[in-house]
Amino acid sequence: MGVKMLAFNYYLPQLLYTARPADTLENLKPQRIRQFGSDLINLYTRAGCTPVHIPSVGAVQQNLIDGKIDGAQAGLPAYVNFGWAERLKYISNWPLGSTYMALVVNLDDWTSLTPDLQQKLSKAADDLEKNQWKDRNANIDNFFNQAVTKYGSKVVNPPQAEVDKLLVHVGPVLEDWKKKMGPDSAMILEAINKVLAQAINNCIFLTNR
Repeated sequence: MGVKMLAFNYYLPQLLYTARPADTLENLKPQRIRQFGSDLINLYTRAGCTPVHIPSVGAVQQNLIDGKIDGAQAGLPAYVNFGWAERLKYISNWPLGSTYMALVVNLDDWTSLTPDLQQKLSKAADDLEKNQWKDRNANIDNFFNQAVTKYGSKVVNPPQAEVDKLLVHVGPVLEDWKKKMGPDSAMILEAINKVLAQAINNCIFLTNR
């Protein structure tokens, strides 16, 4: 697609934070949850839930204060650092997709660089990727421990049977996505799956806590 990928980095797991337990689909449905990404919102809407599209993580706290939402989706740093943990005491691990960061460069620009500069950039990108993955587990544990010890947060993960009730809607959502992507959808999906397959063993969630 005209780009060269230099590095594939993680973003901390996406979790749900709520003021009331959300360990079953019935408990989750009425709660107005900040979520982002049209496909994810499509999935939860099809399941009868009440996602609220708020793209900016910085806008969540005021919406909580104003009573416009009952919870939020994000990584643990946002939950701990932006004050959400003072209001949302429950953490649950529902399927929220995969959020990663890819460092890419335009292929024409890349080929215009000298071999020496290409080598230096590749080395820097490789170091960035290795260091981020290396510290990933420690980052998760650090923020999780802050949530529990400082704010008294509780993990209330849904059982697999409840997750399955949500996942039955994935098929229609995928078909909607393919229509939106058009003729390139198969190629894009293949590329996504190849990249994610390399990282899936590094994914850590809170199901065992």
